Amino acid sequence: MVNEESSSMTETASTHLPDGDAVVQICRGQLSFGNFVLFQDLSLSLGSQSGPSIAALIGTNGSGKSALANVISGYYRLGRGSVMIGGEDVTSLSPVQRSLRGVRRSFQSVAGISGMTLLSYAMLGWEPAWPRGLFQTVLRLPRAQRQERRSADATFESLCQAGLEAYADKPLESCPYGVRKLADVVRAIGCAPGLVALLDEPTSGVSQSERSAVSSVVRSALSRGGWKLVIVIDHDVAFIRELCDMSVVLEAGKVIATGRTSEVLAQERVAVSFAGVRDRPPS
Repeated sequence: MVNEESSSMTETASTHLPDGDAVVQICRGQLSFGNFVLFQDLSLSLGSQSGPSIAALIGTNGSGKSALANVISGYYRLGRGSVMIGGEDVTSLSPVQRSLRGVRRSFQSVAGISGMTLLSYAMLGWEPAWPRGLFQTVLRLPRAQRQERRSADATFESLCQAGLEAYADKPLESCPYGVRKLADVVRAIGCAPGLVALLDEPTSGVSQSERSAVSSVVRSALSRGGWKLVIVIDHDVAFIRELCDMSVVLEAGKVIATGRTSEVLAQERVAVSFAGVRDRPPS
């Protein structure tokens, strides 16, 4: 489903999924900040339970991309409407409760995080799978210790695959910006299994090699199974074109196009919305 305004523009299978088949479904959502209404009667379906997919969420600054990611992950609550993830109504659930159901999130910046090594930060991706209960954790009972060792080993392997092994024991705040960004992607999707991953501007400020590593981390995670949907927010059109099967374009809180990435990016209205934005030149 999409807003009526956009449904006449693009008709695709992703926007007409049967109830319960979509991995993420927002129905008649409204999101307001004081008197400012960003989303009004927003309806959208992403992904399919039948197999994994990668969807881009694109648009100019202020179009509502990160806000929509916050709605899906639970950091923002809709004033009206519902959010379904994996066929379950999660509208009233907190970010922590959604993470326990397999929703993971990376962020635009990890600059404010300190006091952790890069390895320990990336290991946080396993936190939803760790034994619950303060008693086991504080007393470091055998089960908790075994889980911690397994998590550390698996995380280090993921860092190696992303080319970050040399930074594993370094303080996160001392690592180059691109390394921190890539480590955040590893934390979100490259370690523990999950259902939905939201990657917020994963290639912003990174090098060409780190950009390629982001793609590799995402594809590797999908190949291991379990993940149903990766939602990528990014301004790098070439990266989106290369990685994402489907794309959704937002403009001022409304969906203006949705469908296969190549078809969406070819639409005149999308090109106008992205005036001045170009594919990244070859390096």
